[in-house]
Amino acid sequence: MLSITEITSKKYSLKEAAIAIASLSQGEVDVLVQIKDALGWPSIKSLAVKYYPAFPNRKWWLEALRRVNKWARHKNIIYFLKSLQSIAQEHLQAAFSGKAALNRLIHSTNKENTKDINRLESTNEKLHFRGRLGPYQKIVLARMGGVTF
Repeated sequence: MLSITEITSKKYSLKEAAIAIASLSQGEVDVLVQIKDALGWPSIKSLAVKYYPAFPNRKWWLEALRRVNKWARHKNIIYFLKSLQSIAQEHLQAAFSGKAALNRLIHSTNKENTKDINRLESTNEKLHFRGRLGPYQKIVLARMGGVTF
């Protein structure tokens, strides 16, 4: 990952800017326009050439814009880039953490959708069962040869 000084000191030509803007999707251009308006810049050229390739994730940019609007006294590109760096670091840590709730690479299913599933193990610490058989599930599973507690 490049440092903020390396990103901000990069030089570009107008031809590179046109190519970079043409390669972006409409959603990415819309996000860059929102950021351009928030920063008070005249165009999105430098955002598309210098800054977006360093952090090429539209959701990160929207989250950084939200954080800048909420916390920054003076909105500038340095604060914005530091927000992007912290968001990238948070997502990297969440991706490699063992917690399923924080791990964005694993699809977390809705627990309410598992009501109709019969389980042979208890679903909580108090050894109560959830499922379509209700409180009688323990007896029914014992008769069927399941595990009893």
